[in-house]
Amino acid sequence: MLRLVAVLISGVLSVPELAEQRVALVIGNDSYSNVPVLQKAAADARTMTASLSKLGFDVETGVNVSRTETNRRLQDFLNHIEPGDVALFYFAGHGVEIAGSNYLLRSTSRRRHPAMRSA
Repeated sequence: MLRLVAVLISGVLSVPELAEQRVALVIGNDSYSNVPVLQKAAADARTMTASLSKLGFDVETGVNVSRTETNRRLQDFLNHIEPGDVALFYFAGHGVEIAGSNYLLRSTSRRRHPAMRSA
């Protein structure tokens, strides 16, 4: 995971002059109702926010956000991206695989599908 983040950040650093703006949406969810609670996802999100801010990103951060709030933040983020912008989405939390497709779980997610297993 850290290798992927390093590649993404190094790619961003190589083209700073070309970007109109640098924007990031960072979400970290520790709290879950029916899946194991995480210990470091929120802290990872805060660390990523600080790192991206130092690199000149305008960062929107959410910690333990609901499905409604996650969707609102994501839609706002997508609505503000313009051609030429550098945009980065970072998620720390649980993910699942269902029938070969991967999904991110919002905070307070409930296990609803029998095929749900940790990714």
